[in-house]
Amino acid sequence: MKSRSFTLATPDDDKGIRDLLSRVHMDGNIRLKFLREPSYFESLKIEGKSSQIVIYRDPDNREKIVAIATRSIKDLYLNGRPTEFGYLSSLRIDPEYRNGIILGRGYKFIKQLHNEDKKVPAYITTITKENDKAIQALTKRRAGLPLYHFIGDYKTYSIPYYKKPEKPCSDVEISKAKKIEQSELLEFIRNEGKRKQFFPTLDENKLNGELPDLSIENFYIARRENKIVGTVAFWDQGDNKQTVVHGYKPIFQLLRPFYNLLSPVTRLPVLPSSGSQIRSFYISFAVVKNNDAPAFFDLLRYVYLEMKDKGYNYMITGLDSRDSLCSAAEKFRNILYETSVYLVFFENHEEFLKSHDLTNIYLDAGRL
Repeated sequence: MKSRSFTLATPDDDKGIRDLLSRVHMDGNIRLKFLREPSYFESLKIEGKSSQIVIYRDPDNREKIVAIATRSIKDLYLNGRPTEFGYLSSLRIDPEYRNGIILGRGYKFIKQLHNEDKKVPAYITTITKENDKAIQALTKRRAGLPLYHFIGDYKTYSIPYYKKPEKPCSDVEISKAKKIEQSELLEFIRNEGKRKQFFPTLDENKLNGELPDLSIENFYIARRENKIVGTVAFWDQGDNKQTVVHGYKPIFQLLRPFYNLLSPVTRLPVLPSSGSQIRSFYISFAVVKNNDAPAFFDLLRYVYLEMKDKGYNYMITGLDSRDSLCSAAEKFRNILYETSVYLVFFENHEEFLKSHDLTNIYLDAGRL
């Protein structure tokens, strides 16, 4: 009898998962693939302290994985306290298998996992605002699906390397963090980060190997009168996660040669060829005292210029659309990518929503 059920992936399934990611792309004017080479399992160390990968196999070819979703547990601040919270990500279904039956079965299995450990009250997830099909499929309380509660819009700013940014606009002094400053920096991040819901916790262990390619040397510190007033981290995740151009909508494919020909005049970034990897880095653990937007702009500007000649196409930062720090990111020419943020509940959503103010949130772009 053919198996038509979901299971948890093991490391032996890593290649099958990565093969699925290579077959699925995100639609848009520029069609992108989000790959996880050389190991999907290793890449998940970025997303949370533990993760479970739910997979569905082709009933006629058990070696072929045709659907995945990932359930991760993160350490985040909620109401000012470190708290375990869930994250649902990387929902990918092979185009040939997209139907409500697979979706319903998948969430039924995730609910079983949730009920087995009861580790978290709910899960963060994001959906691209342009993805009407996914929004309709996931948020309409169809049979077998959990409650998706909208909590806000999220803006991801991809800032291309082609134009020098504006001059500094604050009085802060910025420098690259040193090992001797680690304790002071961690204390600042704890005291200020906890003011925003879902800000990720950070400690010595995370800076000493738990988070791949992140250490104290990745951080930049803004000081005023010798006191830390802001920080951001530069995080290149290219050794674990890659963004590759799959192609373009027909009209963009037609216009691409002319657009690129005029790029030196328009000072807009060139559109890469299909199959090209987009080299980028994330701005992570971004926090400034009193949400000081000019100081945040100067931090972004400093890192942008530090990485200018190192082969990157984009600097990426993300913020809740209501965050006043958006004004700093918008001082750069950018490509805006908007998503809707939801909390996914399998139970007790009323109690959680009553006891948590969700108007001041922070999601780390480098860990989505």
